[in-house]
Amino acid sequence: YINIFHVFGGDHELAMKTGAIMTAKVSSVGTILAMLSIPFITWVCKKFQKHNALRLALGMMVAGCLLNWVCYVPGRPNLQYILPFFFSLGISSTYTVLGTLMADVTDIDELNTGSRREGMFGAVMAWMSKGVGSIQALIAGALLAATGFTAGTDMQTPETILNMRVMFSFAPAAVLTLA
Repeated sequence: YINIFHVFGGDHELAMKTGAIMTAKVSSVGTILAMLSIPFITWVCKKFQKHNALRLALGMMVAGCLLNWVCYVPGRPNLQYILPFFFSLGISSTYTVLGTLMADVTDIDELNTGSRREGMFGAVMAWMSKGVGSIQALIAGALLAATGFTAGTDMQTPETILNMRVMFSFAPAAVLTLA
């Protein structure tokens, strides 16, 4: 919606098409970067330890969120190509490192308890991921409604655009910082 109503001006038909194409292009760059980054993530984990690699990944995601504020600019949509170098690399690193940390936790648990419970750890991780995925759409919709967004209109108020940008940039950065 930020691409449609802020970057591309809100002319619904043209802005929707152009915004969707721009989002698809930037997302494609992010996906390619995420796949290409796996050897780098492995190197960082070996060189600086996994927990530090996770901190770096979360920091990259925070930087990506904050950069949303300056990269979603009317008349300069190509700035969005900067974002995957932070957010996409950060999120792919997070998922990669978390999976390897789960194996370490399973081994430490076996040393402490004498029981091998990787199935339990895997089940809890899968349940948490599915739970977050299930409520994600509800939270996103509630946050969009809280910004003052009005569906079905070609334009949004300047206050709504500002609220949407804050929720898109600073709110996730704050949550990721807590992580």
